[in-house]
Amino acid sequence: YTISSKLKFYSDIMYTRYDQDASYDYEDWGGYDEEKSLRSMAYRKMPNLSVYTRDTNNVTYADYFNPSTTLQTMGDNTSSADMPNPVAFANLAKHKRYKDNVRAGFTLNYKISEKLTANTILTLDVFDAKMEKYLPSEAVGVTSRRAISEFKNKSTIFSKTLLIYAPLATAVHDLKFLGQFDAELTKQRAYKITTRLGFSEYETSTIGDKTIAYNGLEASLSEYKSAGFFGNVMYKLNDKYIFSAGAKLEGNSKYSRESRWGIFPAATVAWRISKEPFMNWSNNFINDFKFRGSWGISGNAPEDDYLYYNTYDAGVGYNYMNMSGIIPNNMELTALQWENIEQFNLGLSFYAIKNRLNIEFDIYEKTTHNLYHIKRDTYIPTTTGFSQFDTNDGKLQNKGVEASLDYKVIQRGDFTFSFNFNISQNKNIVLELPDNFNFEYGDMTQNSNYKIAIVPGQAIGGFFGYNFQGVYSTTDETYVRDANGNLIYGIGETDPMQMIHGGPEGYEYEAGDSKYEDRNYDGKIDELDIIFLGDTNPDFMGGFGPRVSYKGLTANMFIFYRVGHEVINQTRMDTEKMYDYDNQSTATNRRWRGEGDVTQMPRALFDEGFNWLGSSRFVEDGSFVRLKSASITYKFPKTITKKLKVNVLKAYLTGYNLYTWTGYSGQDPDVGLPGKPSELPKDQSRTPPSIRYTFGISVSF
Repeated sequence: YTISSKLKFYSDIMYTRYDQDASYDYEDWGGYDEEKSLRSMAYRKMPNLSVYTRDTNNVTYADYFNPSTTLQTMGDNTSSADMPNPVAFANLAKHKRYKDNVRAGFTLNYKISEKLTANTILTLDVFDAKMEKYLPSEAVGVTSRRAISEFKNKSTIFSKTLLIYAPLATAVHDLKFLGQFDAELTKQRAYKITTRLGFSEYETSTIGDKTIAYNGLEASLSEYKSAGFFGNVMYKLNDKYIFSAGAKLEGNSKYSRESRWGIFPAATVAWRISKEPFMNWSNNFINDFKFRGSWGISGNAPEDDYLYYNTYDAGVGYNYMNMSGIIPNNMELTALQWENIEQFNLGLSFYAIKNRLNIEFDIYEKTTHNLYHIKRDTYIPTTTGFSQFDTNDGKLQNKGVEASLDYKVIQRGDFTFSFNFNISQNKNIVLELPDNFNFEYGDMTQNSNYKIAIVPGQAIGGFFGYNFQGVYSTTDETYVRDANGNLIYGIGETDPMQMIHGGPEGYEYEAGDSKYEDRNYDGKIDELDIIFLGDTNPDFMGGFGPRVSYKGLTANMFIFYRVGHEVINQTRMDTEKMYDYDNQSTATNRRWRGEGDVTQMPRALFDEGFNWLGSSRFVEDGSFVRLKSASITYKFPKTITKKLKVNVLKAYLTGYNLYTWTGYSGQDPDVGLPGKPSELPKDQSRTPPSIRYTFGISVSF
């Protein structure tokens, strides 16, 4: 709204309602291996267990077959809940989500004078989320009637006031000063209640005469505040040489008073080389050509609030002399500091052929100081009352390259054809870690495990394991040999030594077992033989796609690619191990069966052997190219919009995840990058992205 020639007011109000009938994934059910998904469970479920109940005459009934005990669930502390009927679980378990979001933005722009302008932005954001779940007994085969009700609310008020002073604005000199103040207040509250053993399978809520589950009552209330003061100066000389510098003083209530405020400087320079006299020869071709460089430090605050306070837990779980106890829950982190991210950037911008061609190129180096170890892998003596604590005294560096191209290949009258392409590469390396920091996972003497180790000088995301070399075809191949292939004998022995496993069992490998590389020729497969197997970080990634427009019709698509990252096919491991009662894939039909068989599939061994150690056997290249989206949009001509008394009228049809090209053998190569350094890039057969189509109409009045 234009109030006057100097005062303008803008508003933007949005409301979003989201209702979803979600799946109650197996990972939401307690007492299970958290890495397993419902689809993975369906792969492993014994195939001779019927989905529906049958009688002795093979008559099928509508009831799901979900016995309380099966061969797969006869171990210690297990029940059918650890491997329920996946069809019953998927169809009977209920999961409903509701989300409401109201966002209102108000902007006031005031031109104080010809050289001074003020701009104030106020944003209000209220987000509510409600979740209801119900797990009936028939879904898991044991008495359950488990109900969950959860509510979360997040309210944010954000304000920013910006002053721009331009005392000098000529063709030769352009000088601007900028001052900014911003503040944020966020409040969050949540509660969650979990009940079980309701009086009826049909009573799906947490209300009524029910038993509160162990630790079934949860509630939280928190708030944090932040404030920042930012100042910047920018100067241009002949629109060729550009310089700006500034700093921000930022405070956040997540830190103690000693560390609450941080100063974050930044500076940029640019050289528009296309305006230099020696570039006059290119004026008919190059529209803009600029080199740029920047340096800056930004601050990153932890997600959790009140880390500098002691918090306590209380309840019957902490019993002392038959009374509920109270225990400290954390250490006071009064010395916690801002995580500082220092970044250097060099790049160029290139426009040519009447701005039809645009090329952007950047190289960067980003170093994170005071790295925050949120996983509490810094160890201290347990005599303190704690064994681990959070700290931020590490250093991590990322180096990368980014490039993009946008080219209007054809531009004639009402017809336009353009193409865009982008590519990026990022490599990280750990520079420093605390002396008492221990980050090593994976017992390599046991099946299924891979090793993760984070040490200075190495990247985060790599993992280690054994080099799988096939299957011992004959007994002769199991004998130990030196680097020259000569048999090795024990002292005073006439028979050659046989390859053994380095675990406590001292297992001797036999014909038909998996063969792993003995890298040090000591006749023992152990951690001294593991190698680097892969990296979750891709070699490069990006996207590309064409765009075609003719009059009011526009068609475009976006193709995404990621190349050079490794995936552990956990589903293959689960369905090819031939170790327990789990269902196995048809690939096991090619297993070793007798002396002299040549195959890549080891023999079947029930509850013994080491045929499925974490090795290169289950590691695959996860590279893929995916048609991420394709859309067609039609903009109705003015003759129609005038009759309908609207300004703009558009109709569009968009498809998502339409096709994937990959050499990966699993369902979906895009398993996602692990969210934590301790996680492996395992494909657990989670549901791949669905093919979706969206039709919509956009109207502007």
